[in-house]
Amino acid sequence: MSTFRIGLALGAGAAIALAGVLAAVPWIPHQPVAVTSTADPSVPRTIPALPLFASDVTDDPAGTAAALVGDGTGYVAVSAYQNRIREIALGDTDGVLLSPDGTQVAISADGGTPRILDLRTGRSRPIAGARKGDGVEAWAPGGDRLAVVARTGDIEVVDLATGSRQDAGAPGDRADDAWNYTTPSTVAAFSPDGATLAVDAGTAIRLVPLAPGSGIPVELPKRDDQVLACATAWSPDGHLVAVYEDNHATATATPGSAVARISFVPVTGTAPEPVVLHDTEAGLLGWASATEPVTGEFRLGGPGALVRHRLGSASAVTLASIDSDTQYLELATGLVPSLRARGGE
Repeated sequence: MSTFRIGLALGAGAAIALAGVLAAVPWIPHQPVAVTSTADPSVPRTIPALPLFASDVTDDPAGTAAALVGDGTGYVAVSAYQNRIREIALGDTDGVLLSPDGTQVAISADGGTPRILDLRTGRSRPIAGARKGDGVEAWAPGGDRLAVVARTGDIEVVDLATGSRQDAGAPGDRADDAWNYTTPSTVAAFSPDGATLAVDAGTAIRLVPLAPGSGIPVELPKRDDQVLACATAWSPDGHLVAVYEDNHATATATPGSAVARISFVPVTGTAPEPVVLHDTEAGLLGWASATEPVTGEFRLGGPGALVRHRLGSASAVTLASIDSDTQYLELATGLVPSLRARGGE
């Protein structure tokens, strides 16, 4: 999951200032919602936390969402193609994951069985093959499978059409999550083609082939203080897997000093220099291209920004600002390459 949680340890899977007061979204009677559009997907110029007034997604569907946002009291889906912000009543949950195409949300029930919320219809359904206590970890790029952590602690891949489950082994012991990363770290991430699952095995990233007869797992060494970054950790070209590092940063870090780093474990070739983040909270949210990771960053208690970096360069472009009340932010990773900011909201 490409998530962003303020003040929490890393997770899969990221959260971020108010440039003005967000206008209340009027209630609109239920109507069919377009799923596709010829326009580029977009987010508001300032990504909001929970608005004071917003229709519930079950009454007025959001359609395709560019982002899933939370403020600690609830969540909203931010439409990718329309000026729609819709509240999502989730109840007690252990985790949420926005699908790569932004049309569905996988929800881990607190001690219950996971389900999927369709943002185009506002309706929920059980996940075929899911079991009580499963925790959702990552969507496959095609949206046809989910990686879950079973009650046993093992990672399993669930086929959403058939309900079949494939064992991907157990994750290893990992370093404690670093407080200064706001994207919750994950224990699993699918490769761009969905054929391999990267699993955090403690001292290595284990690459587990998912097709029958496609070989045995391969381990890529990493340091003990590094953890698999998030559900979108794998670069789009399949050459790199992103990891967070525990830098033991403090809230009193000198402004402008490097308090967080996203490093890369090479699957092929060599690793580029880490992306150095200078804000006190930061996390990986997706990739604009194979050389352009997109992060959410902000200073403690202050506004945040959605930032596109370029590997091997200090170059960075701010795509949008993020409300300071935000405690959870996740992007639809399949929309990130063409994502832009829209004004007038």
